[in-house]
Amino acid sequence: MARKLTKKTLAGPSMVRRPQVEEELAELRRLGQAELIQRIRGSSGRGKGRCSPEAMVALLRDGQPDRVLNELIARIISRFSSVAAHKLRSRNAFSEEALDNVVSAFSGALAEDIATHSESLDFFEASFSNAVGGFIHSEVRREISRRRRYVSTTPAEDVEDSGADDTDAFVDVDSLSQHLSAPEREAFTGQLLSALSELPKPLRDVAVLLALGVPKESTDPSETTIATICQIKRRAIQYRQDELVQKLANFKE
Repeated sequence: MARKLTKKTLAGPSMVRRPQVEEELAELRRLGQAELIQRIRGSSGRGKGRCSPEAMVALLRDGQPDRVLNELIARIISRFSSVAAHKLRSRNAFSEEALDNVVSAFSGALAEDIATHSESLDFFEASFSNAVGGFIHSEVRREISRRRRYVSTTPAEDVEDSGADDTDAFVDVDSLSQHLSAPEREAFTGQLLSALSELPKPLRDVAVLLALGVPKESTDPSETTIATICQIKRRAIQYRQDELVQKLANFKE
């Protein structure tokens, strides 16, 4: 049986794998090394026997013989690169440099997790796609900032309908926290979480998903989005985000 995840969600409970991932892991652990490698190598397709990225991350973190380990690392990084490229493009933040940066950072995090057996990558076992979205958040902000300063010459009226980035609601508060001392930041974080807990549930749900880097909507019907989780349209998401921005602005003051 796969070990339990210990990393906490923003709401408090520990993260959990989806039931189908648990079933998949039980099946994969019964395979011999050669058969397991064959299954892993088929994970780039959409066949019935493919391994989900969540299951591959779980297998990797269990510890594997070198041959299996190398296959898992190659496939996981390849999958991460593919999902990250898609999410960077959907946030209008794609560049080869940005993609290289996040893939390099993830590879380092993967190596550290293998060595230390930490809980830092638990989110990738719970929801690989959403975890990638959260992982690339900082690079998205850096890339957009670079474009605003050095690249973009587009008149403001041409882009006013492009929509805010999914995490804009948290930019000012996050920037403020970076200038605090460690004790101040701890107190600040506690106060912020308390303020978020007092929000109405519909607003709080959107706030948590935005903070995790979950996209508002997607043309890919298989991708988990705020629209699919909350069963609302983008306009309603934007309305709640605007309200959240105001709430956080008041909190910052």
